Amino acid sequence: ITDRYPQIQITGYNDGPLLFEYLNSDNFIIKLFAKYEYNLYKRSIKMPPDLVVKLIGDPKILYSRRSDEITLEMLRRKQDGIKQLKFTENTTVAELNSNNTIQSINLEIMNLISKEMKDKK
Repeated sequence: ITDRYPQIQITGYNDGPLLFEYLNSDNFIIKLFAKYEYNLYKRSIKMPPDLVVKLIGDPKILYSRRSDEITLEMLRRKQDGIKQLKFTENTTVAELNSNNTIQSINLEIMNLISKEMKDKK
């Protein structure tokens, strides 16, 4: 169980490689680090998750909850990216409304995990 999962569909954010733009750098060291990072992220393709829970919410509400210096536009991009992420056909993907109460979200997640564990027996 993890609250993040590496992916290579979106680079620079949403748990994707951060050094992707440097894969063609003229600087050998930076290029080496970028390749190393990218290859680590690529491994996630060979180990797909059983269950992915995407928490999708109104970017304005999410923005009001944040204390860091993220912009509303970046939150919109992140939410759109999360919606677009694809996983293997063996991965169960559920989208939950993060505007709901934490109690109802927790209950939905526990039910999804329980169902996934029963189905994998």
